[in-house]
Amino acid sequence: MEKNDAGRLFSKGFNCAQSVLAAKSDTTGLSASDSLKIASGFGAGMAMMQQTCGAVTGAYMVIGAKYGRVNPDDEAARDKTYSLIEAFNRRFLEMHGSLSCRELLGVDLKTEEGAEEAEQGAYFEKKCARYVEDAEKILDELL
Repeated sequence: MEKNDAGRLFSKGFNCAQSVLAAKSDTTGLSASDSLKIASGFGAGMAMMQQTCGAVTGAYMVIGAKYGRVNPDDEAARDKTYSLIEAFNRRFLEMHGSLSCRELLGVDLKTEEGAEEAEQGAYFEKKCARYVEDAEKILDELL
């Protein structure tokens, strides 16, 4: 996949986490299709719970796939993974002020009013697309 593909994947209808993880398949060694499957439950803040933003959890998966430990005694791999995730969090927070889907969107998607406001305001196209693109940019800087 080309650099900065996360935004393109998101515009095709994939969720934030899917878009970030699949766009980095060249980095993770996972196929794009496996990445899309793995991350499919993380959209809208983990299955529409609006917890941690899907672009953020997608980035965590990229970092874990690249540097995560496979041996429980590999403390260096664990420490590197945690350190990169902390660096990602700092940068994302500097840019957007939150890691929470609900806070980033500013509406509760579980309510009729919130879902309608997000739809009418094109929040996904305007807000979420930016979070996806920024998550990919941060990963490019860190990795």
